[in-house]
Amino acid sequence: MNKKNIFYIADFSLPNMSAYTLHVLKMCDAFSEKQFYVNLLLPFVEKDYDFTKTKKEYLLKSFFKIKKFFEKKHNRNIFFFLLYSLKILKFLNKQKPSLIISRSVLPALFLSLFKHKIILELHTEPRGITRLFFFVFKKFKFLENVKFILIHKNLNKKLSLDNSNFIVLDDCVDFRDFEESHEKDSSCAYTGSYVKGKGIETIVKIAEQLPKIKFNLYGNIKTLDESLKDQIKKISNINLNDFKSYNEITKILAKNKVLLMPYENEIGVLIKGLDVSDYISPLKLFDYLASGSLIVASKKKVYDHILKDKFNCFLIDSTSPKIWSDLILELINEKNNFEILKLNAINTAKKYSWLMRIEKIKEFAKI
Repeated sequence: MNKKNIFYIADFSLPNMSAYTLHVLKMCDAFSEKQFYVNLLLPFVEKDYDFTKTKKEYLLKSFFKIKKFFEKKHNRNIFFFLLYSLKILKFLNKQKPSLIISRSVLPALFLSLFKHKIILELHTEPRGITRLFFFVFKKFKFLENVKFILIHKNLNKKLSLDNSNFIVLDDCVDFRDFEESHEKDSSCAYTGSYVKGKGIETIVKIAEQLPKIKFNLYGNIKTLDESLKDQIKKISNINLNDFKSYNEITKILAKNKVLLMPYENEIGVLIKGLDVSDYISPLKLFDYLASGSLIVASKKKVYDHILKDKFNCFLIDSTSPKIWSDLILELINEKNNFEILKLNAINTAKKYSWLMRIEKIKEFAKI
């Protein structure tokens, strides 16, 4: 049987430190492992960033092609996206795609006008000029060639798509990326973005109450508020780190005894002014589960189908640093045996694998 061709469109460049990048690379890897010919289409890739390096940093298992369309990085504006879309259209017109998946809205809309069948995956509601294009296409029924993958069912409250035209799929994890660590440090870790709403301010207050416990933070320093950064530097038991590659993160998570996810009421992302608290499916949540460490997270309805209090994690319905500190101290000291909870977390992670996600997409796309 001939392998089918999948073309995956994204608008980040490599190297990159976003969860968006990790998601797309893992999806391409899983499709490739499922015996598809996969072509990842990107704006730009640095010359010294070859696939061997990509595979090592992101713990990829298979091979797929990465094609760039620009020789240098460009500012992300409407002109960039239109030119990028034109270049992709010209390229795809010479190909025979079995499936086109896009994480970039404007190229997907543009291609659909030229009768290309597209699956557009959305993790946030469209904003700015992209939002305008999206709802103009929707109003004038130009979306007949587009189907959707939504990261959470609540996202459709913002989009009002027909139920038959989308599928809801959470983020995932490759359990094989994690090695069990029996010797865990008596410390806490946080990985991910430092943008407002992710709970860094709460972690600072917790660390001040627990001066004998080490708090290891990993994320893109550029996303951290300068005044908060200055405050953190004065606290001796907080180890503030910049972005680490994914192959390092999997080891870091498995090494720390407690992993923190103290979300606030409003959760920001790199898109200014966007609150995603009603429809997040945090990629790091699944990494946390797969690590075999203890998870302490804010209680949120948005992910209560995954995280279950005292079953695979500990959920706190409060922003009180005292409540968080008391629980963390108990877990660090391991006054109780939490082996069953850790096992439940690992088993939960196994239910959300990239390979299982691919099977659901295959069924949805009828390929």
